[in-house]
Amino acid sequence: MYRIIIRSSIQASDVSISADDLSTYKKFLSEFITYINNPGSIFYIDDPYLLDRLSECLKRDPLSPKGYCPLIFDSWSCFNSTPPGETQFTECPLIPDLNYDPAKYALKECNEDGTWW
Repeated sequence: MYRIIIRSSIQASDVSISADDLSTYKKFLSEFITYINNPGSIFYIDDPYLLDRLSECLKRDPLSPKGYCPLIFDSWSCFNSTPPGETQFTECPLIPDLNYDPAKYALKECNEDGTWW
């Protein structure tokens, strides 16, 4: 299954996009991207840096084996699909106002049920 979870901002809810085939997945993703680029949408991303980070995340492999946590963009960072019970690490974004620095790492844990914590 091809899956991604996208949280476009801290205020927005998670959006889960999934499909059994890559073509349908790309279609659904393309439709959602129109909301990310629409200033009137609650999913709009106005920060070019964060939009670039999302774009880089979307280049990753969205194939997620059954039971795995899916690829996720959490409004700042991207985490690959991960087996249950494992922890995924990624560099922090460069956001000086929040003391975020790429020399530091963020982590997400994949729960045994295939959901992120």
